[in-house]
Amino acid sequence: MKKQMFITLLIFAVLPSFADLITTMNIHRTDGTVLYIPLNTIDSITYSVDQDSNCPRITNVQVSQEEVEGGTNFTFRIIVESQMQVNWLTLCLESPNGNIYGGGSGAEFTKIADGVWEHIRTDFISEWMPNGEYRYSCIQVENSGSYQSEYWFSEPTLTITTHNNAAIKPVIANVTLTSEKVADGTNLKLTVVATSNAPVDFFSASLDGPNGSIYGGGSGVHFTEISEGVYEYTQVDFISEWMPNGEYTYSKISVENTANLESDIWSGEVKATITGHKEGITKPVINSVTLTKQQVTGGTNLIVKVVATSNAPVNWLTICLDSPNGNVYGGGSGADFTEISAGVYEHTHTDFISSDYPSGKYSYSCIQVENAADLESDIWSQPVETTIINE
Repeated sequence: MKKQMFITLLIFAVLPSFADLITTMNIHRTDGTVLYIPLNTIDSITYSVDQDSNCPRITNVQVSQEEVEGGTNFTFRIIVESQMQVNWLTLCLESPNGNIYGGGSGAEFTKIADGVWEHIRTDFISEWMPNGEYRYSCIQVENSGSYQSEYWFSEPTLTITTHNNAAIKPVIANVTLTSEKVADGTNLKLTVVATSNAPVDFFSASLDGPNGSIYGGGSGVHFTEISEGVYEYTQVDFISEWMPNGEYTYSKISVENTANLESDIWSGEVKATITGHKEGITKPVINSVTLTKQQVTGGTNLIVKVVATSNAPVNWLTICLDSPNGNVYGGGSGADFTEISAGVYEHTHTDFISSDYPSGKYSYSCIQVENAADLESDIWSQPVETTIINE
């Protein structure tokens, strides 16, 4: 992808003998000829490379703030020039207490003029968040052709001065874990109690089983204030009967309050032993991967069919897609596999490639499946690719 760049070189009379030492500039052209220019005839040099016309260009970013009940609203407005629909925004927001969020996701841009797009979002900053400077950064957009803009050159800031709550970081007071046999498996019930002078609204934890990691990370959740300044949250994890017998352990347990302050990680041991589940489950094997393409209105459908054998239901697909512009996506998620015969599972995955996307090779990689026992197949090693021609 080409990038727009301007480099200006100024020749100053720093050394009295500079012009005498270097009298010419030699410019080597692509046709093999050389252009000689006397330095005493040059006062500046400007070099430019045109940006790919398919790439969106951010032309304006505006931020504003408004006091509202319970806190402050930040309004973020971005204007983009693009001949294709703009549909993705990458954005980060930092507070005096650290990162609030960061990353990219699909975003609704409105066409306000020919080739001009606008997106407005609002971020609510709780009154429990501290006074001080809040900064937007990593601002970038992408259009329907998978072309990215340059990052916006500045990092706009807003300052809050009216929040007067002196929040402190929460403290986890207790963590309990119980297990209960249910139909088709076992429920693990985890209860966390934390104290905080600001509402607690975020929970992080990791869960590992005998076959390795089941999940890890954090998300916003609802804590109940069971007494003044004491908050409780209960989470239930269903462990399928296809998962192995053995020890299941929670770790990296922490909470966060609405002031964006995080507790220390719980140091106590949190584990349970499961018995009575199915045994002898083996990892799945991918038998075949086929790719077909189908012309549809506005573009092309890429249809990937994955067939795998397993003595436990297959329920997860990891897959990556690359285009001539680079990576389109990659990662894993739960997937609906159909058992087409005893122990044989099939899943069809479809990607729509807009006619705005560039012509060229589209290739799938990192194709892998997982079964209900949390066992992964080997990665499919054969090439899965096709060529798309968009006029």
